[in-house]
Amino acid sequence: MSKFIASSVNYSETNVLKSKYLSNILELYNKEILSESKKLVNNVQKYIIPNNNNKYYLLIVNKNDITPNNVNTKYKIFYFFPDTAQQEQTHILNTLNKNSKSDFYVEIDNYKTSFSNSNYLFEGYLYKSNDQKHFLITDVLAVDSKIIKCDYSLRYALIHKLIANQQLNNLNGHLNINMHSIFELNAESYDNEIQTSQIFTMFKNNFIFKEEISTIEYVNEVSFKKQKEILQANNNLKCVKIITKGKYIDVYNVFNTETNNMEGILYVKGLKESKHLYKLSSSSNSFELNCEFNNNFKKWQPII
Repeated sequence: MSKFIASSVNYSETNVLKSKYLSNILELYNKEILSESKKLVNNVQKYIIPNNNNKYYLLIVNKNDITPNNVNTKYKIFYFFPDTAQQEQTHILNTLNKNSKSDFYVEIDNYKTSFSNSNYLFEGYLYKSNDQKHFLITDVLAVDSKIIKCDYSLRYALIHKLIANQQLNNLNGHLNINMHSIFELNAESYDNEIQTSQIFTMFKNNFIFKEEISTIEYVNEVSFKKQKEILQANNNLKCVKIITKGKYIDVYNVFNTETNNMEGILYVKGLKESKHLYKLSSSSNSFELNCEFNNNFKKWQPII
């Protein structure tokens, strides 16, 4: 045991993973971005991706490539790391978001996935629901440490091929991986702003994480060029809810006024909100209240 400790005390799988794979891939990818910036890239075709602005990257490697002396080689490492640099450029990375974003990785049994022995670098957005993480892939950047240089439509088709027929739900009891919805803009039909508005409205009405959507990403078909547009707060995040008293003090249930479906527990921020809700609930067990959705805590909170 002492020999194992002595040989492992300065060993970090994360550092090896970054130095052996990630740094080389990112260096090649940055070179491609710089070479593209010197070319005239026509915006002949764009795709839009409504999202929550919580972009993450996923690097998949074999554990035995990181720890070659480990006799147990039946695992893959799924390493996630956030795109904090781009979010700082958009000036919306508040203290809470900044401290809650970090890299992490999980080990997955090989039999649970059918990824080959290659290594992969994916791009996507991370959503959360209760204790579950949902990583929705939008792009594949590299396979076997080689940058994928084809058009975006082909890269998106490659994603579908790589994860098709795989059971990537409830991995290790908390991780789900799937493809993110993308939408093609038809430049020959009518104005892009009208198309974007219609697509966004449709997406907001049907997406399971619709309350989190705050950003639209524009993707160029023939290059790696991507741009973000931060959306203004909309009325869908402020509306009237039915509030009922819970079993405990300062616990209130939230219901939709149209469907009467429960939408979680009300977020009570402080003493002012607590006193106001206590007065309202003293006269009735159920009442209507103006609320807004808190993206940080993923809960409705009262507007006072």
